Amino acid sequence: MKLFIKNILFYFYVGDYSLIYFIIFMFSFVLFGFFGVRSGVIFAIEKNDVLTQLIALNDDLQAKDSQMITVAETLRTAAQYVRRLDAAIPDKSSMEVFLADFAVLAGNSGFGIQRFSTTQSTKDSVIVNIDLFGDSVLLPQFLTNLKQLNRLVTITKVDTVQKDRISTTRLVLTLYFKEIPES
Repeated sequence: MKLFIKNILFYFYVGDYSLIYFIIFMFSFVLFGFFGVRSGVIFAIEKNDVLTQLIALNDDLQAKDSQMITVAETLRTAAQYVRRLDAAIPDKSSMEVFLADFAVLAGNSGFGIQRFSTTQSTKDSVIVNIDLFGDSVLLPQFLTNLKQLNRLVTITKVDTVQKDRISTTRLVLTLYFKEIPES
């Protein structure tokens, strides 16, 4: 050890600095290797993990984007039907309009109306009993015309009683409305 230090001092004083440069180089190399390379490798590994997560997230977002495009196309296709359905399911306030349209339809089909009554009502539908009188031969055409009203109506029941040439028909209809929130 003493000799080593003596040699270092000799080279230092003589002017040959190659050993000192070598020692400084080795010290720097070890220092950089321990602190620099290790932290650089850790940094690269962390960035690789982040890159892997971003690739997975990008794939997921592309799949969701594809689904959104499919849903948007479906909504565009359904929009025309929604408008027709919206027109066929009016507000409750249009019950009178339906009854007026029904009375005109019955009159044009050769039927008279004896009675209108409602039996059940919910937020979005009402059951209407209607008694008609007229020629029973005209009943199928009347029901066809009823289906062609721009209104969502379910014909629940049709009873017909024939007396001579005049028949009495009881219709039970379910009329649908948009649910109106109570204020």
